[in-house]
Amino acid sequence: MARGPSPNGKPAPKHAGSKPEALEHETVLKFSNLCPCERCKRDVEETLTKIEGVNTVHIDFDKNKVTVKGNVVSKTLIEELKRKTRKDAVFWPEEADQKEEKQGKGKSRPKSSSKNRNITTGGPSPKGKREPRPAESKPEPLKDKKWVLKVPLHCEIGCPNDVEKALKKIKGVHTVNIVFKEQKVTVVGNVDLETLKEKLKNKLRKHAELWPRNQKRVRFIVPVSNLWR
Repeated sequence: MARGPSPNGKPAPKHAGSKPEALEHETVLKFSNLCPCERCKRDVEETLTKIEGVNTVHIDFDKNKVTVKGNVVSKTLIEELKRKTRKDAVFWPEEADQKEEKQGKGKSRPKSSSKNRNITTGGPSPKGKREPRPAESKPEPLKDKKWVLKVPLHCEIGCPNDVEKALKKIKGVHTVNIVFKEQKVTVVGNVDLETLKEKLKNKLRKHAELWPRNQKRVRFIVPVSNLWR
């Protein structure tokens, strides 16, 4: 039986094709190194609030934790933060799961039975003579280099920690010493200057340069006779 028009003469609304309204949900992110300075805080807030669907952003520096509320795909938040601020973030539950997996991998595995293994022991050759082993050449140890850099540091805690972590991940770097008041970073290790500069530029967007050396003053001696000419 077909439905007739409503009492006011207008057709009845159709509910079958209507779409459900999107519900606001909460996404919690964890940063590996969240700098507590105002500049880094502003960069994170502006990046997230500009994403369509984001309503509120709350930052907890003590826990490296950012809570976002809104109608937005959670994966989009991580991608935008990586693209615009170069900061690595993961979902809060996934970070805990990864730690549990690492702890599980560290447990000892059961030893396999010796029946399924083929054990070969070194012994005399069939002719009764041992084959001489080739002499192993030891590589010469590389000499450490010391680089003194001038790097812009905006805050006293977060920026030095980020710089130290980024530089220590470079293969060959042994020690990193930072003096915040002088904006001075000293690196010792088997690494070249360009590698250090590229790491700071790509990872933290910081421009590093060699520490300026003290220029010696040159004194000019003018004969007294030339002053009266």
